[in-house]
Amino acid sequence: MMETKEIEGHWVGKEKERYDFTLKLLEQKSTTRGYWVYRMEDKHGNLFIAFDGRENWELPHYQNTSDDFDHRLQKGDCFTCKATVNRHDKAIKYGGPDREHKQTVLNRIKLGKFVE
Repeated sequence: MMETKEIEGHWVGKEKERYDFTLKLLEQKSTTRGYWVYRMEDKHGNLFIAFDGRENWELPHYQNTSDDFDHRLQKGDCFTCKATVNRHDKAIKYGGPDREHKQTVLNRIKLGKFVE
């Protein structure tokens, strides 16, 4: 009898539906195909991935002053966005090829605000 492994994590939302998210940027990588891969998580530890043509995600950063300016997202930054759940996927978790996790693939991302 073959042993089935439990896949870690949870998928978020329904495919092809649009939602508001608050996410934390975990990683941004370029690809040889000319687009960028963004890996993110929410406050519950659910993992998200997005493929985007933009090298940098810039969004308004509001401070305690009346000045606002663009903020380029860095690893570890939290932000709001509106995005469509493209599909639910499985991926290899960091730390080993035998550890799969669920990830929600997002597209049509409209960046919102930087969250301090």
